[in-house]
Amino acid sequence: MRRVLNPLSTCFWICGFIAVVFFSCKRSEPTSWDADVKGPLAYGRLSLENIVADSLLLADESGLWHLMLDENLSDFDLDSIVKIPDTSIVKQYPLFVVGDFPQGFALPITPTQEIRIQLPTVQLKEVRIKSGLLKYRLHSPVDGYLNCTFNIPGLTFNGVPQSLLLNTEPPSNGGDYVAEGMLDLSGYDLNLTGESGSSFNRIAASFNVIVDPTAELPAHVSQGDALEMELEFVEPKLSYARGFFGTHLYQLDEDVDFTSLAHMPDGMLNLEGASMQFIIRNAVGVDAQIDFAEISNFNSGQQSTVVLDQQQLYNPINITRAQDQGGVVEAYEYTIDVNADNSNLDAFLENLPNQFKLHGDVAINPLGNVSDANDFIYTDDALQARIKLDVPLRIGMQDVHISDTLYVQNDAQDVPLNGELTLWVLNAYPVGTDISLYVLENGQRIPLAEHVEVASAIPSANSSQPIPAESWVTMPVTDELLAKVNENNALLIDVVLQTPNAPGVVGLYAHQFIDFKLLVDGTYMIQYGDE
Repeated sequence: MRRVLNPLSTCFWICGFIAVVFFSCKRSEPTSWDADVKGPLAYGRLSLENIVADSLLLADESGLWHLMLDENLSDFDLDSIVKIPDTSIVKQYPLFVVGDFPQGFALPITPTQEIRIQLPTVQLKEVRIKSGLLKYRLHSPVDGYLNCTFNIPGLTFNGVPQSLLLNTEPPSNGGDYVAEGMLDLSGYDLNLTGESGSSFNRIAASFNVIVDPTAELPAHVSQGDALEMELEFVEPKLSYARGFFGTHLYQLDEDVDFTSLAHMPDGMLNLEGASMQFIIRNAVGVDAQIDFAEISNFNSGQQSTVVLDQQQLYNPINITRAQDQGGVVEAYEYTIDVNADNSNLDAFLENLPNQFKLHGDVAINPLGNVSDANDFIYTDDALQARIKLDVPLRIGMQDVHISDTLYVQNDAQDVPLNGELTLWVLNAYPVGTDISLYVLENGQRIPLAEHVEVASAIPSANSSQPIPAESWVTMPVTDELLAKVNENNALLIDVVLQTPNAPGVVGLYAHQFIDFKLLVDGTYMIQYGDE
């Protein structure tokens, strides 16, 4: 199975977010002014809070950011094991009399007859229906007016048993008369223990027929006449089921691709202190066994794969069934701790993957019917695997390339320019930064400045608040290049990050940021803002 990861699931590869943390820019609403000194074409503040949702960030007592995630990896599709398929059921009720019968006469027919639903791998006792329809049709060859009641005592709504009322008329054109209707099953309960109350996949039903008391003429029954009742279940979906769900073996084959949702940078990251809990939560009343064959990731840019190496994950994992206490489910959770001491978690995250692979087998009820047909499932909360990840943002970076696109809007005037642009950077992060700035035109990079080193923040007595370092980058440019900047072409900042004394690590704290301004000389009408 291949699926595209939803935005929350991309958080699993938190190292990708760590790598882009500095360079997603929040720019002001469009503004304009006259300036006869250096004025900004664009500016912004880059910080961790601009790229990662507040709900994912937690600062510890020292101010160090932690990324705290609780993400679903896979919902095991167990709804299908208790699915009632679209099906039609036909029951015939022969009439054992011949002749004319007066108004109000009860025609003798076969008493209660069970309706059996064909579910070869499942023994259902009761279900609650989330949505679906019950279509019904009654075929009558009787030459007369009949009042028919089809009773389904096991089909209840708010505890009230349901009956289907159908009235027939004398047929015309030599065929049967057909009376029909439809019932919306949303919110209905269906008992499947049959007439005995101890069976499964069976619906108790009874049928009563009388000649319409208000008819003008008696009803005439001919030799061989039989009434035929047809029930059709249309797209029934269950919210609850109880019974024996059978023994099943499923292949777990999850390939998750989030290339379009998360840009993976080039370079290397060094993560320290990350920890992960791999949690399997079972809210279904079945026993299960999960046998993972491979948990791995893939970086398509570097064509590199890293398999998560944690011995406990690759042993068969026996999952105990949940308990249903009067409609309150006590789920069972199985937890495996994954960290640098018992796995290659650091290398696994540092691969900066854009694909995730989860392969193995899932066995349901491997020991058979040990519950005496009292398995249960609430389909909105079933069996799932998820992770809890805690990444202290104390990281090392080696030649990590990060790019961010800026959109600058200018209403240029005929003013003298001195042929210079200036990039001002205030860096409050204790990392070295190598900056290149380009104009993007028709997909091509036209350099304004390349590989200019700017200063990192200066350490202070408070490790969480180093002293910001200011840098000015002057970029001599031609009038032709300035014109390209003024033609609404996007600008691209490309940054290379390097921690001091690589591969050492530095912490990212709540009060750190990078400010920048792109400045131009001359008297200029400037308008800037997001495009």
